[in-house]
Amino acid sequence: SYTAHRPALSGRFRGNVYESSSSLNCTPPAPDFQMLREGVRFKNPTQHPHRTAPARRRAASPSTRFERLPMPSTFALLGATGGIGSALARRLLDQQPGALLALGARTPARLESLAAELEQAHPGRIVLTRTLDARASDQVEAFFAAAAEAGTAAGAPLAGLVNAVGSIVLKPAHQTTDAELEETLRLNLWSAFATVRAAAKALRGSGGSVLLFSTAAARAGIPNHEAIAAAKGGVIGL
Repeated sequence: SYTAHRPALSGRFRGNVYESSSSLNCTPPAPDFQMLREGVRFKNPTQHPHRTAPARRRAASPSTRFERLPMPSTFALLGATGGIGSALARRLLDQQPGALLALGARTPARLESLAAELEQAHPGRIVLTRTLDARASDQVEAFFAAAAEAGTAAGAPLAGLVNAVGSIVLKPAHQTTDAELEETLRLNLWSAFATVRAAAKALRGSGGSVLLFSTAAARAGIPNHEAIAAAKGGVIGL
């Protein structure tokens, strides 16, 4: 399955799939969380709305079809108290009926505050909160495993894993220490790899989505961004 940007498609749902007459050869719009929120995934790579399919494939299959994930579903957010993580948590609960959340973050006070806010607005939809160090791969994988277990117990299988953890060191390479480079790699790249590894175990039978984040610095030379560019370049490759 694919996690995608919101496609510029026109069509309608027929049963459990979305049918569109839009061309498969289209330009991707700006990034959005619509697909993750709505629990929509592609049936196979050739039906990705942003991928150019062979002409014969387009002629044989004029409509693009999407399959909705079973609801309710659980989404596990690592780095939930950051700006991106907390915004995504609020949007999932506001716009994805029946979604349950597992929240993981480093700072206990901020995690408790976010969980209390979300619980007040959406009672009963936070199935797990856990304080952890994203630099430790075993803690990251244990969090996602616990999220899968909590979701199953609540009757909402784990359908999405999000890694919104990140840090940045703004220094030129010749002034960046080994300790600073290792910290940046562990938080940005190692935690992303641990997320993918956990997803391979948790979603093997049911499928689902993994959402990672990168930066423009990984593709374009920006002064003083060498460490974060190296780490996020690895995320792009992953």
